Amino acid sequence: MQAWDVALLYYINQAGSPTWDVFWKLVSNTWVWIPLYFWLLYKSFKSLDTKSFIIFLLMVVLLIALTDQLAFYVKETLAIRLRPCHIPEIAENLRAVHDVCRGAHGFYSAHAANHAAIATLMMLSFRFRSLGIFILLVWTAFIGISRVYLGVHFPTDVLTGWFVGSITAFFFATLFKIWTQKEFW
Repeated sequence: MQAWDVALLYYINQAGSPTWDVFWKLVSNTWVWIPLYFWLLYKSFKSLDTKSFIIFLLMVVLLIALTDQLAFYVKETLAIRLRPCHIPEIAENLRAVHDVCRGAHGFYSAHAANHAAIATLMMLSFRFRSLGIFILLVWTAFIGISRVYLGVHFPTDVLTGWFVGSITAFFFATLFKIWTQKEFW
């Protein structure tokens, strides 16, 4: 483990307080983002014909399933690295926000990958004004930062998640554009 990765983890985690703990736990909770998910659903529905909308929804489901399962596979078989909250010498120096620490392995962050994938797919598939792009980028950044703040991921876990999610979404956005511009059925 790189010293800077641990140092940045400590810096972000220890910059908090009980008030911020509540905030970052909420940010990390998928259910809190339901209004944003509905906005994205509405944006895609208004921008597409029925057939393209159905294809897009299927692609979103497949994209999330792929990024999520890929993260699980990497965590459990390829890059087995404990979460910071499961490494005793690191956990003892983290602020006590550990009630959210679940699975033992954390490389890479599925939260970061899934949300980066959705944001990237949306930005590549639809025209967003500056405010929409800003919202998607802040949303993705907040999700990633929350995972480090809570001590459940190292910064490199989040950066890798963002990278994997974005690359995967680029592939899906390309497929979506091909499938909706040509009749295959």
